[in-house]
Amino acid sequence: MICSLITESQDLQYIFDILNQVLDNNHVLGSIKDVQTALKEVSLEHGREIQMNLIFEENYLTGFNFSFTNEPTKTTATM
Repeated sequence: MICSLITESQDLQYIFDILNQVLDNNHVLGSIKDVQTALKEVSLEHGREIQMNLIFEENYLTGFNFSFTNEPTKTTATM
């Protein structure tokens, strides 16, 4: 799958705002799965679902990025 980066400032700001809400609110974030679930719930409340994509190399988690579920091939930079 060929991916491209999300470059629109309003899209990046939306992701940033959703992440801040997830981290600032009283969500139980005991695992990566909890973070992914909270991101889905909060972003759906605001009308555009985002997802956290986990990047694996040789069965090891090496990073993550974010994308909109309706455009999964456009992602943020991998962290």
